[in-house]
Amino acid sequence: SILAHNARFDYVLSRVWGLPRWRARIADTMVAAWLLDAERASISLSSLASDILGLSGLEFKDIVPKN
Repeated sequence: SILAHNARFDYVLSRVWGLPRWRARIADTMVAAWLLDAERASISLSSLASDILGLSGLEFKDIVPKN
């Protein structure tokens, strides 16, 4: 099984990179979030992690220094 957030994007990108077709059951957390609450303001992974799990991720600006 494959668990992904926005699996369609990941699949298309993996094919562009020349990887073989996925031959597994795919669970997409972005689709699941939309199905559970289509009126939700955001179904981004960071929004779901924050709202549901109380977790916060790293911000791009904190990882990549400005020149």
